[in-house]
Amino acid sequence: KTQRRQSAMAAAEATNAFHLHAGPKGFLNKSELDVAVRALGFDPSPSDLASAGDKANLQAFLGVVQKFGSPADGGSDEKLLEAFRAFDRTGAGTVPAKELANYTKILGEKFTEAEAAALLAQGPNGVINYEELVKSMSS
Repeated sequence: KTQRRQSAMAAAEATNAFHLHAGPKGFLNKSELDVAVRALGFDPSPSDLASAGDKANLQAFLGVVQKFGSPADGGSDEKLLEAFRAFDRTGAGTVPAKELANYTKILGEKFTEAEAAALLAQGPNGVINYEELVKSMSS
C-alpha cells in the first residue's frame, strides 16, 4: 500500500513538473525536457531524452522519467546521502546541525523558524546523523 502511494506521488510530482515547464503550450522542447527531468532529481544523458522527440508531450515526458524509476526506488536517497557526505568533514556520518542549517541557507533553501527548529532538534548534542535523517525522511 505504501509503495503504491509513493508511486502515485512520484507520478503526480512528474506530472506537475511537466505542466510547470511546458506551460500552456502543452509540450517540452529538448532543453525544457532536460531541465524538467533534472528538476525531479535525475541526471539524464542526451540518449535518455532522445526517445521523447523534439516536442515531448506529457506521455513522452512520463516515459522518459519512468526510465529513472522514482525517488521511492532509493536513487534519491543515495544522492541525498552523497550530498550530506560532502559536508561530513570527519567521515563519522554526522554533520553539525548549525552548519547544516547554514549550508541550506547558503544553497537557497529557506526554512521557516519551525522547520529550522525541527532540523536542529534532530541532532542530540547539536550533531545530526544524516543516515538516520534520510531514513526518517523516506518513511
